[in-house]
Amino acid sequence: MHGDASTGVEEARINRRSAAGPSRGRANRDRLKILVLFNPLVYMTEALRTSITPELPHMAIWASVLALTGGSIALSLVSLRTFIRRVVN
Repeated sequence: MHGDASTGVEEARINRRSAAGPSRGRANRDRLKILVLFNPLVYMTEALRTSITPELPHMAIWASVLALTGGSIALSLVSLRTFIRRVVN
């Protein structure tokens, strides 16, 4: 009897998932993948993983270095502009 109740719950979960449609979940996942790329911790951890375990596949090290360098330069420029604006005013 207990097996029948849990089977019904599983079927309800499956039906809810299929009602939302597979493309909707895929679109959300794709959006999340793009948003994650703006997180600098992704590149720091990938660079660290590459240095610790070089025999495993990772994101290209040049991409990590480029993202960290570009992000540092962009943040420095924004910070410098804000600092100058506050000091002058």
